[in-house]
Amino acid sequence: MSAPAVSQNRTPSQNSWILTSRGKQILRLILDNGIFLALLAEIAIFAFLIPPEIFFSSRNVINIMRSVSGVGILAIFYGIALTAGVIDFSYMGLMTLSAMVFALTYQIWQLPFVAACLLSLAVAVAGAIVNALLVTKARVASIIATIAVSLLALGLSYFLLFAMTNEAYVRFKRQELRELIATRWFDIPAIIFVFLAVLILAWVVMNHTKLGAHLYAVGGNRRAAILNGVNPNRLTYLVFIGLAVGGWVAVLYLMGRALYASLIPGAIGLTAGGGAQGTLIVRPDPLVACLLAGIALFGGSGKIQRILFGLLFLAVLSSGMGLLNAPGAVRVTVDGLAIILALLLDSARRAAEKW
Repeated sequence: MSAPAVSQNRTPSQNSWILTSRGKQILRLILDNGIFLALLAEIAIFAFLIPPEIFFSSRNVINIMRSVSGVGILAIFYGIALTAGVIDFSYMGLMTLSAMVFALTYQIWQLPFVAACLLSLAVAVAGAIVNALLVTKARVASIIATIAVSLLALGLSYFLLFAMTNEAYVRFKRQELRELIATRWFDIPAIIFVFLAVLILAWVVMNHTKLGAHLYAVGGNRRAAILNGVNPNRLTYLVFIGLAVGGWVAVLYLMGRALYASLIPGAIGLTAGGGAQGTLIVRPDPLVACLLAGIALFGGSGKIQRILFGLLFLAVLSSGMGLLNAPGAVRVTVDGLAIILALLLDSARRAAEKW
């Protein structure tokens, strides 16, 4: 006698649960890859509004990748910091202070280029150590500590700038910085290769090393990480120093493109040229790019390689509006909407993780 067949029919409530579960999986997939879909939609819109021979020209593509690479190294380190649960707003002030120290030693005092670079880097690292001390020893929340350090650095930058000159900026007349930024490999700006190399290295570290696992663990559950033998204070110093190095690279790039140093470079935008003394868009691109890429604002999740898509989204947005000659008010409004979108996406992802 054959065994009775098992009924494949399910009750309406069971079918409803399956559909709901599948719907949640699809929604999570969309949220995880939303920035990639948004980038494709953005490219399609600009391709429709701008002649393809201009928008897809090699010159425009290289300019977009160069602008991404300039701020991208900082964004990578910022993503690592966010993964570890560290929110840093001091990079704006520390970058500005690094710029002032570089201008003083390089242009005013005429020190060798390498010496000026190392001194400006030392200042940035010193600020990073102050950040880490406030967070680890004084138990100050990272967002509060870094805002305070940023204000202190900006104040010192004012003193340095007006001690050097009566102008609002210092223009570089020596050639070493210009030549460094203008370096090309295979007729492509070298900064693009450097950015991609750092991105690949960060991907390896975060996904295939014990250090990366520890960073995710501390950001996800600090207490559990400590119980498992992870030293969060050591990681805090490491991520702050990484941010200092990334900010230093970014500010050298911006100064090399604009060929001047002022109190503006610390605001870190994607555009470093235009106007009498250059124009820098004031917006927190590293943080926004990381949130758009799916890295959680409060740590513990996210894929570092997706920062590339977040940066490309912002760079294509800037390039497209520039080619369309969009008014300044429109650009600022769109920038604000991009930041709101990034925050909403992060909130939606955190809500989806609780399903």
